[in-house]
Amino acid sequence: MEVKRHGLRILQVVRQFLPRTGGMQEYVAQLSRHLINLGHEVDVLTLNRNIHTGESLGDDSSVFFKDQNIFVKRVAFRGWSRFFWVPSLGLCLKDYDIVHVHGVDGFLSAVMRFSDIPLFLSTHGGYFHTSKLRMLKNIFFHTRTRFQLRNVLKVLACSRQDFFKFKSICDNVELVENGVDVDYFRPKQVRKLQLNNWLYVGGFESNKQVHRLLQAFDHCHRHHSNLSLTIVGTEQFSGQWKELTRGLNSKKSINFFSNLSSEELLKLYHCSGLFVSASEYEGFGLASMEALASGSLLMLHPNQSFLDLFFGLGEFADFERPDKVLEAFNLISSMNEKDLIQRAAFGLAKSEIFSWKKVAREIENHYFNST
Repeated sequence: MEVKRHGLRILQVVRQFLPRTGGMQEYVAQLSRHLINLGHEVDVLTLNRNIHTGESLGDDSSVFFKDQNIFVKRVAFRGWSRFFWVPSLGLCLKDYDIVHVHGVDGFLSAVMRFSDIPLFLSTHGGYFHTSKLRMLKNIFFHTRTRFQLRNVLKVLACSRQDFFKFKSICDNVELVENGVDVDYFRPKQVRKLQLNNWLYVGGFESNKQVHRLLQAFDHCHRHHSNLSLTIVGTEQFSGQWKELTRGLNSKKSINFFSNLSSEELLKLYHCSGLFVSASEYEGFGLASMEALASGSLLMLHPNQSFLDLFFGLGEFADFERPDKVLEAFNLISSMNEKDLIQRAAFGLAKSEIFSWKKVAREIENHYFNST
């Protein structure tokens, strides 16, 4: 029997949301936007303070994102960055058809207590972004997290890594890889790739290995003095940035930007020819996929997520070996313009698979089919 489609009332639950920026915030904003466009009512529940600085993020309000207003409930909490509780949570969950939690943190622990709520979880890498305390994390995963998932209707794995990881403790796991706003990032015309302009967009957490990226760039700059590197992060990392670049010969060729608007970031994507990342772990690699959708080439550290998504689309180099990064860059630089344009076009076509319109429809289907 065909399921009658009707507008759902959906609550997206995420630890931090706009104006905080990052991969998970972008994911929740895009999903909310596209679900609203599909005819659903969507609110976002998030914490009212920056988990790193304690800065207030304001009160309940509507946030305009792209073409939609998204209502955001900001709630007070007690505890730490990942382990926290929200005293007023029960009141916030009333009257929704679907509650969709993003990430494995205090919100999942709290929401699971309300067993009558249709609950979905998007994994976003869980808490395995670094190898730190890996043994303890695995014990916690196979005990506490397994217990937490007992009331989750569907676990939506954001990557193949997450799929196999969560499948080991839960049967109701589906692979729904991240989405990209390909229409927004796609260049209006074929562009000449400025391979000497390197770009990194992302955080400075230990798994991102930004220090390795800077060391590799410094090494390559000795052989190609016209190289430039642009790093886009958030304001909280500005102190780390100054420390990481101290003593580099190429320091004057490295620029750091924080808290850019969508338009400013798009301009940087279109001005760079080579997107680079030394990350040793990615839940998905959103910025790399955005770069692909913008027509850039990729030079990446061979972590499993990057290999799954981008094999055959970019060059891989061990960023712990600057000489290997130089070899990879020399290989890309030696390609003729026709081959570069073809590779960029192939990457653009690949990114279409991850269009947010497609991903939102897929998640909507899981909502209807699981409730």
